[in-house]
Amino acid sequence: MIYLTPEEVEICKTFSEQVDTSFYAKRNQFSEEKRIKDSFTGKMGEIVVYKYFKEKGIELSYPDTQIYSKKDKSWAPDLSNSEYNVHVKTQDLESGKRYGVSWMFQSGSSFGHKDKEIYNPSDKDYLALVSFDFANKCGEIKAIFPVKDAHKDKLFKEPKLDKLKGNKVAIYFDDIKTDYVKL
Repeated sequence: MIYLTPEEVEICKTFSEQVDTSFYAKRNQFSEEKRIKDSFTGKMGEIVVYKYFKEKGIELSYPDTQIYSKKDKSWAPDLSNSEYNVHVKTQDLESGKRYGVSWMFQSGSSFGHKDKEIYNPSDKDYLALVSFDFANKCGEIKAIFPVKDAHKDKLFKEPKLDKLKGNKVAIYFDDIKTDYVKL
C-alpha cells in the first residue's frame, strides 16, 4: 500500500473541484458529484503510481494538476519519462466491491482523446492499474504492464453493466495474468 500525505490529498481535492468535466455529458455521465469523485480518485491513483516508481528509483513526471482551458487541455500520458508513458487507471474500493475489481476505458468511435494511446500503443506505453482506499488514503497497484500485452491477451472486455456497453471497455482483475508483475 502506498499512502498519500494530507497535502497530496488536498492537491487532488482542489484539482477535482476545479477541472472541467463537461465532456462527461457526451458519455451520458451527468452527475457532477460522480465527475468530481472520478477526477479525485484518478488523480490520487496517479500520485500512488508516481510514488511507487520513485521508490524504485525511476523518475517520472509528476501528475499534472494544472487546470487548462478546454482548447488547451493536455491529453499526454499521466506520467512519463524517456522510457515510459504510464497510463493510470484507478478504481476505488467501494466500486470494486460493488462491481468487481476493474478499470474502464472509452471504446470504439466514442473513445476520448485521453484513451487513444490505449488503442494504438507504442512500446513505451504501460498501464498502471490501481485500487484506492478512501478511508485510509492509500492505494494498491494491482498491476503494471505494457498496453500491447493487454491487447495480445485480449484483456479489454465488454462491461458487465448494460448502461456502459457500447461506449466503454473494461479490464477485469480476474483476467490479469499473475506474471503481470509490477516493475
